Amino acid sequence: MHMTYPFLIAFLLFAYKMDPDSSFDNFMSPSDQKRTGVEKLSQEEKMELQKWINSYCAENVGNIGGGYPSISEIFGNGTYIRLSDDSLWKIDPHDTPITQSWITPVEIIVENKGTGEYPYQLTNTLTGSAVRAQSVKELPPYLLHPPEIIMPPPSPPTLPPNEAKAKQKKS
Repeated sequence: MHMTYPFLIAFLLFAYKMDPDSSFDNFMSPSDQKRTGVEKLSQEEKMELQKWINSYCAENVGNIGGGYPSISEIFGNGTYIRLSDDSLWKIDPHDTPITQSWITPVEIIVENKGTGEYPYQLTNTLTGSAVRAQSVKELPPYLLHPPEIIMPPPSPPTLPPNEAKAKQKKS
């Protein structure tokens, strides 16, 4: 049961952001619906469950944590994280596989461990996972203004071989 609680909260946080009129079919796979029993519910029951989830989260999400700042944004596949207190953190490259799976708005405990290039430890209160980080003032330019993807011009249309020969004979 202990491991289930974080996943239930993650689901509730995700569902809280969901439109109350949208369907479970839009965000739950058929196998997840079967495993959780949602497939047995009528559309009306699913809508009522979604309303309850939204109501529960609106009332209780703020009471789950201990008053720590929460994740506001994750940049560069987990390379940078902005917290709700507007602090910005560069994550140790060895730890970005961990932060890639973090979700918003989970609370983060920030601790100054005082050593190395990444002297802070950020701990996800939902999963308990921790990463090394350094405080930074701003995002690097490549994350602020991603490079423009320039597509090559389209090739001229080609004619099927029979039409191409007929066109050459006419000219």
